[in-house]
Amino acid sequence: AKACLEEKQAKVGDATSAQKDAVEATAGAKAALAGAQKEQKDGDKRLNAAGEEKTKLEEALEQHVKPLKEVEGFDVAQAKAHLKVVLPIAKKLGVDDSCIIA
Repeated sequence: AKACLEEKQAKVGDATSAQKDAVEATAGAKAALAGAQKEQKDGDKRLNAAGEEKTKLEEALEQHVKPLKEVEGFDVAQAKAHLKVVLPIAKKLGVDDSCIIA
């Protein structure tokens, strides 16, 4: 009976050690998950901001640059209005001044 008790106590000790290791591994995994979720959230914010910027640029191209390229119906007053929108965008994008002047 004593040998059986010692065997069971050894198994309990092994199980306790395994459980402790599992708890530590779980804590490490939770910390890694939290870090990955934060990085994902930050990445999503940057992605959404880039998507919004892309949409704004596409709208500016369609509504303001395209009319400047059309020869028919060119109106200087409208061109000035379009340039007021396009120039700040071009400067923000770092377009060379020589390209802006052209």
